[in-house]
Amino acid sequence: MDVKSRLVRRVQRELESMVSKAEGISEYDARRPLVPSGSNILGILQHTSAVVLGYMTECFGQDAGWELPFFAPGAEDGADMWVAVDVPREHVLGLGRHTVRRVGDIGELLNLDSPGRVPWWKPENADVTFGELLVHVLAETSRHAGHVDILRELVDGSIGAFPGDPNVPALQDDDWVSHRARIEAIARQFPATLDNV
Repeated sequence: MDVKSRLVRRVQRELESMVSKAEGISEYDARRPLVPSGSNILGILQHTSAVVLGYMTECFGQDAGWELPFFAPGAEDGADMWVAVDVPREHVLGLGRHTVRRVGDIGELLNLDSPGRVPWWKPENADVTFGELLVHVLAETSRHAGHVDILRELVDGSIGAFPGDPNVPALQDDDWVSHRARIEAIARQFPATLDNV
């Protein structure tokens, strides 16, 4: 597999993981804010899918093939980070799956050095290549996939990129409790203040 194909597949895999994290939990748990900033599983999936879709299509003169009302003129700032009450979860999952397909389609169409333009960047930085934007969206997608991993763990303890992820140690519940307690005991040997920084 060449570099372009590896990058495309990695973006797709990170998005697929995020879609899977929004499945198998209640509607409430998919939407509820789990940290003080309001971050929530479905909102991060919606945001990441929409941003990747924009970069991979609009910047190369391609049709996104999906309406993104939260990016329309006059939309509330940050509206892509949470899902409105009238938007079903399946719609957001559909956006994620659609983005996975479009990333693959665009990957087939373009080369790493294919020119593009990011109209929302500063003019001096706006001219890019497909390879540059692939790296950009991979970094952003991976970062947000990590956020969703943590949020899903807070909901029901699920860890790993996918169910059965071989990169996760095969520990039982009691083993995880002991593992966490061991790490906490180590941390407690250090001051909880910033005086030592």
